[in-house]
Amino acid sequence: MATVKRMVNRLTALLVLAATLTACGGGDDLTGCESAMKAAHDVDDMRDTVTDIDPAIAACSTLAEFAAASERFPDALDGADPATYVSNRCADTATGALCDEVANG
Repeated sequence: MATVKRMVNRLTALLVLAATLTACGGGDDLTGCESAMKAAHDVDDMRDTVTDIDPAIAACSTLAEFAAASERFPDALDGADPATYVSNRCADTATGALCDEVANG
């Protein structure tokens, strides 16, 4: 019985530790915009397409936020100008508040 209680206590301690680490996010707190930009940034160069950035266009509220996220994760745009990239993607198929901002100047 004592062995079972020790195992339960250890399991509880591990679960508390795991929950604490998960809640902390490992120290890399990203906004939704940054997370989407990071996902585009992380796509293998041999598999990336122009649509990889569309989730970031949808997640970012402003062009300034989009540009800041692209500076943090530069491979997402491969050095392209953020305003030009957004304008081109929104003219094609991307949608969101960012597209509305670019369209309304």
